[in-house]
Amino acid sequence: TIRNVTYGIDGGLLWSNSLATALAMETLARFSGDDPQEGYTLGLLKSMGKIVLNLCVRGQYGSPKYDFRGEPPLLEWEEANLGMSNARATSIVLNSWNFPEEACQAIEFMYHPDLMPGSNPYCRLLNLSSGIAERVGKKLFGESSYWKLDQEYLDELELSQSQIDKATNHVEFQLEQVTTAMTSL
Repeated sequence: TIRNVTYGIDGGLLWSNSLATALAMETLARFSGDDPQEGYTLGLLKSMGKIVLNLCVRGQYGSPKYDFRGEPPLLEWEEANLGMSNARATSIVLNSWNFPEEACQAIEFMYHPDLMPGSNPYCRLLNLSSGIAERVGKKLFGESSYWKLDQEYLDELELSQSQIDKATNHVEFQLEQVTTAMTSL
């Protein structure tokens, strides 16, 4: 597998986390009345900044490597060692690809939706969906403390705990289907 040395993540985990987040986003967007395709796309692209930042520092002498056990929280470490967060890097790339500002902001503020100016349902959906990806075993190091299953988020998005549970079950089922299909190739 390809290894993202900066973050200590193999390509398979990065892919499965992105897919799990995309599936959760699609399901939650459907429940909340938002666009499921846009949600799916944002979920797939949410960690692209980790790839971009890794490519930027790869091969440099003494390039930084995140060790979630002894380092400060992920975003603080990224700012101090890479000059920006992976979410900001993703937002910059999406902006250069002419994604809507709402999509760029959703990813840029996914770790801290309360800091985002204005209202953007995809930002909170992305936070919830990333937490679902973690719950189904597709955790990325250093991110756990950022994901909230907050009643305020659910109320704001008009979602219920039952819908979160259904989305989680759907993600688990779909990941199993994809894994089975991939191993039979």
